[in-house]
Amino acid sequence: MIPAWYAYLSSYYVKSRLFNIKRPLLAGLKITHLCNLKCRHCPFWKKERMSLSFLQAKNSLKALYDRGTRLVIIEGGEPFLWKDNDYDLRDVVAEAKKLFFSVGITTNGTFPLEVSSDIIWVSVDGLRKTHDLLRGESFDRIMT
Repeated sequence: MIPAWYAYLSSYYVKSRLFNIKRPLLAGLKITHLCNLKCRHCPFWKKERMSLSFLQAKNSLKALYDRGTRLVIIEGGEPFLWKDNDYDLRDVVAEAKKLFFSVGITTNGTFPLEVSSDIIWVSVDGLRKTHDLLRGESFDRIMT
């Protein structure tokens, strides 16, 4: 996988620098507005409860891939809350992997991190007192 990345990045660099062809290498896919926390700084829990369908997520991934994106960050809301009938976050990650994406997930860390993404970012806003002030009492849950 690493040699393929080097080849792609080399090609990306040549196309963008020498031929001025601009393509998004990294993209965020907001899969849901649903969230189980009410963080002071985040608008998602105040938004209309919206989520992509599995087909919309699949089509979005394909469109991103066709545009040149190779790293997708699945985010929300809280991605681990996303479901569409029998599909869950693991299915979206698997679909991205079929397209040879590198996959990252941003999460508040309050759910088991059992998914085959390449990287998971858990949002921690400081030590216990600061984190809990901003995100509600979730510090202990994400640190265990």
